[in-house]
Amino acid sequence: MRIMTDIDGCLGDFNRLFADYLKLDSLPDPDRDNYWEASVWRQYIPDSKAFLQAYVDLVSNGKYLDEQLISPAAVETLNRLHDDGHEIIVATDRKFSFLVGTDREWINDRAEEDTRTWLDKIGLKYDQLLLTPRKSDASANVYIEDSPTNIARLIEDGAENIILYSHAYNRNVVGASLDSCDWDEIYQYITSITK
Repeated sequence: MRIMTDIDGCLGDFNRLFADYLKLDSLPDPDRDNYWEASVWRQYIPDSKAFLQAYVDLVSNGKYLDEQLISPAAVETLNRLHDDGHEIIVATDRKFSFLVGTDREWINDRAEEDTRTWLDKIGLKYDQLLLTPRKSDASANVYIEDSPTNIARLIEDGAENIILYSHAYNRNVVGASLDSCDWDEIYQYITSITK
């Protein structure tokens, strides 16, 4: 069985990454999928342009390498699933389409290189890395995703067995097979559908 997992918001603590970048002690889980619309985040990132500028700067300065795991249980669970014979596909939207063909396209190469280095650093056993905005490109049997936009697109693309990794910004998402941030529960769900 092919199992796709997203990184930021599922494995990696994107909130902590941005807090560190902004030199803050912490940032709460945003209450909106668009971070610049989230109640507390707005004071630091007032609009989509500021968010994108900060995000590109974060990537170009190699900050992906410093991203912390949300939970070590994520790696343990995915490695266990890999050892059980499942393919683990990491799919993440870590490339900026507007940089393609520009003198800053190297930032996309850096994003991919740093992502591979980070996956090795955390010890994740995976079979494929896809940098894509469309998670259905993974052609998986199970999808672990946090983004409401990506989940809606997965449903539109006919994906089944979508696991919503729970956050404040995705509480109103419908259509997921499981809503959880408990990796034991995620493991049990996946093993139950493979029997």
